[in-house]
Amino acid sequence: MLTTRPAPPPASAAQLPQGDDAPLGRFVHDETSWAAWRLIPDDSRVLVWGSGSRPSREQVATWKDVEPRIAELVEAATATIAAPPVRIGLFRRRPTATQWQRFTLREIGLEEGGFELFFDSPLSQRIGLWPVVRYEGGRVVSAEWAT
Repeated sequence: MLTTRPAPPPASAAQLPQGDDAPLGRFVHDETSWAAWRLIPDDSRVLVWGSGSRPSREQVATWKDVEPRIAELVEAATATIAAPPVRIGLFRRRPTATQWQRFTLREIGLEEGGFELFFDSPLSQRIGLWPVVRYEGGRVVSAEWAT
């Protein structure tokens, strides 16, 4: 079972109110949302967030289900991401799979009824779209490129 480790908030978030939650660690918050940073097994920094001024019981329960399965969930999610919708003229040729299929997990959004995995791709900055995969009931329900 692979687990994550807490990571401190970035300096840019230091001025926000902070709290602690046992499974998520230190988080910053305002009236409408909270955010915690975690290091996943490859030492990448991932933002975990949700609505509300602190993690709800449902969000904590979802995190406890997601955390030990991150590698498996990322693998299943990235397998469902279709080629990015590319505007005519943006590239001379349509990008090949090796150009866009190197995904890096960057965020996990814990929301009512499920969660979302947000990824970076080598083409994301250039096309202004990032892959987002939504899970509900433990399965992928959508995968899209979003702004």
